[in-house]
Amino acid sequence: MKKHLILILFILFAIETQAVIRYVRPAASGAGDGSSWANASNDLQLMVNNSAAGDTVWVAAGTYFPRYTADGYNAAASIYPTTDGGRDNAFILKEDVQLFGGFPNTGTPTWANRDWTVYPTILSGQRGDNPNFTDSNCCHVVISAGNVGTACLDGFTITRSRSFFVGLDTVVVNGYPVLRYRGAGIHNTYSSPTLTNLCVDSNRDDQAGGSIYNYFSSPILTNAMISNNSSTYYAHAGGIQNDNSSPILTNVIISHNGLGMANFRNG
Repeated sequence: MKKHLILILFILFAIETQAVIRYVRPAASGAGDGSSWANASNDLQLMVNNSAAGDTVWVAAGTYFPRYTADGYNAAASIYPTTDGGRDNAFILKEDVQLFGGFPNTGTPTWANRDWTVYPTILSGQRGDNPNFTDSNCCHVVISAGNVGTACLDGFTITRSRSFFVGLDTVVVNGYPVLRYRGAGIHNTYSSPTLTNLCVDSNRDDQAGGSIYNYFSSPILTNAMISNNSSTYYAHAGGIQNDNSSPILTNVIISHNGLGMANFRNG
């Protein structure tokens, strides 16, 4: 009897802790709760916030814009801002939650027909109707702050952010200050996510890391194209800027970014 009880409890625990897949499309469908492709949500950040460790978010082709301010986001305290912060809006990675783009936006996509080159899944910092770099675009598209464990961003295009320099302005994400004027495309601070199958293109920064900025961070970057990004400060990189950081790069092309990569170490 005791053995049977232990087995039942083990099965219940396994069911309770089974990883969940959440589904996102540019336009919500059905119940819109992300429980299936038929009930896909159109709110990517909400699906990330609702995910627990080990969960994944599958994202269909299309363009997604960050809806909520990054300032004050704190996953450990379950604080997920729901207000439009204008230029401070960004997508925030969550610890041990993995995001996969490149699914077709028709029918019922499967892992087998996922292809991020055929079905581009775009995370854009553009605000308003102007497709060019304007002072209204978001300062960052993606932010990873603090320990994110096995979090990954896989199969996305990151584009159209425009960071800006106003003193030492920061937003606070997971308790870490994030500079508004660095890391326009992807900003990693004390954080080492896995970044795979990415195109980081056409982002502009006021100082450093138009494409990716790493601060005390060692992300793993694999199969990526870093192109057409810029930094207005000549001594810093329009491509990848590393401050006290040791990223691991495999099969990464860095092209047409002004200064492609810059490495600085203080102290």
